Amino acid sequence: MKKKQLFSLRKKKIGLCSVILGMAIIGGTPLVVHADSVDTTTNPVTELVATSGGDNTSTPAEANTAVTTASAPAVESVTTSTTTTTDSKQSSDVVFLGVDTNSKTSTETVKATTEYRLDENLDAGVTKVVSEAKDGQTTTTEKTEVKQTDFDTLIDPRVKDDTNRYVTEKFYHIDNSKEVPSDRIVIDKIYLDLTPEVEKIDFRNSAKSPRELASTGYAFVVSKETNKFIPQEYYKPTKFHPGIVDYDATDEMKYFNTVAGKIYNISSGSYLSKILPLQSSDSDDIKRYFSGQYITDGMYADAKAAFMRAQDVANRIKKNDQEQGSNLWDDGAEKNYQFVQNAFDTITQRYNNSRGYYGTKIDYTTAPTMTAEEREEFETNLKKLPLAIRQNILKLIVTDNQLEKTYKGTPAGATAFGNTKHIILKNYRKLTDPIYVVEEVDGKELAVEKTNVSVTQPRVMFSNVLHELSHIIDFSSGYQLLGLSDKNLVGFSDSDEFKAIYNTYFKDKVVEEYTRDNNMEAFADSLGEYIKLRIFGIQPKRYINRPDKDGKIHTIKLIKGDFLYDSPEAYSPVLTAEAETGYYSKLYAKLFEDPAVVTMKNSKTVTKTDVQNGLVVYGAKPTEKTITTPFKVIYKSDDSKDFGYIAEVGGKNGEKVIRTSYVLKDNKPEAVEKVLSDIAAVDKVVTKGTKTKTAITDVIPTAIKYVQDATLDKGVEKADDKHVGSRGYTTVTTTYKLDPVTGEITSSETKVVTPMVEKVVYVGTKVTKVDAPKQVEQPAKKPELKPEIQSEQQHHPAVKPVVATKPQVAISQKTPKVEKAHVVSAKLEQVSTNQDATVEATQAVVNRRGATDYQASLPQTGEADTAVYVLAGLGMVGLAGVATRRRHV
Repeated sequence: MKKKQLFSLRKKKIGLCSVILGMAIIGGTPLVVHADSVDTTTNPVTELVATSGGDNTSTPAEANTAVTTASAPAVESVTTSTTTTTDSKQSSDVVFLGVDTNSKTSTETVKATTEYRLDENLDAGVTKVVSEAKDGQTTTTEKTEVKQTDFDTLIDPRVKDDTNRYVTEKFYHIDNSKEVPSDRIVIDKIYLDLTPEVEKIDFRNSAKSPRELASTGYAFVVSKETNKFIPQEYYKPTKFHPGIVDYDATDEMKYFNTVAGKIYNISSGSYLSKILPLQSSDSDDIKRYFSGQYITDGMYADAKAAFMRAQDVANRIKKNDQEQGSNLWDDGAEKNYQFVQNAFDTITQRYNNSRGYYGTKIDYTTAPTMTAEEREEFETNLKKLPLAIRQNILKLIVTDNQLEKTYKGTPAGATAFGNTKHIILKNYRKLTDPIYVVEEVDGKELAVEKTNVSVTQPRVMFSNVLHELSHIIDFSSGYQLLGLSDKNLVGFSDSDEFKAIYNTYFKDKVVEEYTRDNNMEAFADSLGEYIKLRIFGIQPKRYINRPDKDGKIHTIKLIKGDFLYDSPEAYSPVLTAEAETGYYSKLYAKLFEDPAVVTMKNSKTVTKTDVQNGLVVYGAKPTEKTITTPFKVIYKSDDSKDFGYIAEVGGKNGEKVIRTSYVLKDNKPEAVEKVLSDIAAVDKVVTKGTKTKTAITDVIPTAIKYVQDATLDKGVEKADDKHVGSRGYTTVTTTYKLDPVTGEITSSETKVVTPMVEKVVYVGTKVTKVDAPKQVEQPAKKPELKPEIQSEQQHHPAVKPVVATKPQVAISQKTPKVEKAHVVSAKLEQVSTNQDATVEATQAVVNRRGATDYQASLPQTGEADTAVYVLAGLGMVGLAGVATRRRHV
């Protein structure tokens, strides 16, 4: 069957444009309305909360009527395990925007008086209610929970008829344990056995109930034996063939289209056109509008089983393709399947709505560029819509993909489908067509072209939603499948009441072309604008004509805040029509504010109590508390005190005594603190000695080197005043460092080694006549400065030594040359006992100079020890005296 375009709606460059496309499929053509340019208003629309849910489906497309010519083996029977997902637990890209319930309470109060006192006999914190104060008040509580539509008041009673003579076998049951109403309908069998009683029915001419009417048209199959029309539930490939006459398609593809036909009958509401004849008045439109919202349990079970059959036959065709290598299930078939999926989704939500489970499924699967913040804002604005309005948004698909092109060849901005009642929105960021704005140029108001104009999302999409849901409302008031009627639509837009509005305020007026030329677009655009005004306070668009620089006149769309918006010349069809006729407020009240229409108000209770004064006594016993402030320890070093010296000063904690008493303030006890005393902490100062210490260790006595001197008389010794000699020793310098934080002292040592230098003594070997003992010449000696010696017994405190030893310095000792001199033994000839004593005493002094506990004050002067040589000289004088005395004797 070929596509049949019934008509299209032309539009101007700016504004929402709708194009109605007819697609002849399954005997009916989906009613499609497009918008390719949108309201670019910058008025903000607010807040948001989203609830996750809905099922994950692909982007729908227009049903494709192309069919394949290849045949597939018939399947005699199938299982009934095919299932559908209708609940709200879905992926993160598909959300179910449900309903928030809460309660609101208003109270008129006669205030009770309460006396408050303090009692210093009660502990603080104790509250004693002597008598409770009770206000006299009248409380009104309103619970904001869903009160579903009273269909008995609003719809034709025949719509609730759930009989179906065509299906006598029970193929479903109801599981009331499920939360979601659509999940409670459980399908037990999707293909039924035809009984003789059912086969006798004239199915084409006997339909009466809504369920029977939904099975007519191309939803039948035809018996191969009797050529009678049979409901599709009884289809078996060997006995029946689809009722669709299409010689280019296989029976399986025809049967898929047959099943789809029944789903479209239900989703479009066309089955009700036989019950509620199409009349062109608002009263009839309103009755059709509400009647189309109701679906019986049996009708939903029929739709659910039909969708399961669609799934089943699709799977059979795909399996056949795999086995036969054919391509019957091509992209076109898949798009048709998605269209069927969307139709079933909207049927499901209509059924849930009619059972009080309201919500909107939003599919963002193909809109990855839409941010979480944009989603949140978009969903918040949807939830601001009254539930009576929002229930018309059954399914929304937001996509980054291009939509079907308009007659100008530009992509549409939004699409509403009349037969399935779902809406697709394009998430675009720039306008594809140029727009015109009014600017002052050389003192003239001219229309200036603007291209690549950026738009703000999701505000633009939300404006599109209001336009498209107004189309859905229009479709719902004049349901029918296009192609089965001479008229395309008999709804609100075609009523006598709106035609008067259209002819007076839109036709031939300064408005956008697409609303000026088509009453359907004028209805959808104006109702969407009025909803935006009522709910969000956003002023409707206005229009003004201005020439461009070449003199061509353009109709400029103005929004609040634009240049010339408040000009008396600027024209608003919505505001003008409402001011003169009240049409929009009246229609709004009938559709969305009727007492029988779904609302969030459900119950109201009023309670009243008398006033009772009270007395409250607070405990106010004063208390005192002491806050201790620990003192700090401060460490200081004293370079004038020896290591080990410790002196402590101070070290006393601070104390603050606070008294807490209570006073009444604003009828509550308030603590008042008073400081009774405040003694500051005295820090402890610990002083430790860090005086540098110097010690002489490893003393090496001065060695005497005797050198024979032939110029000196024998027995005469003479010290070399250039080589007086000095002892060797090590100077150890210990320094100390105090850590001011921990008080720990660390030490470091430095060692300086002074080498020993030999003393040179010349011994005379010259022989002379012995006539008198000669005085041993002693050269004048510079007094040797002695280093200060510290006792080995001095207390050495334990420290952590850090030793830095300087390398020993080698000092070369030069010995002067003496001609014809030779070294003699240091051993003297034996003398008398007195001489021996003198020698021993002298040697003892010399030896003492080399003792390890002898420490020189001036260790590096090179001078001889005066005390040693004085004693040595006295010893020599004594020896000389003895020798002389013997000589004289």
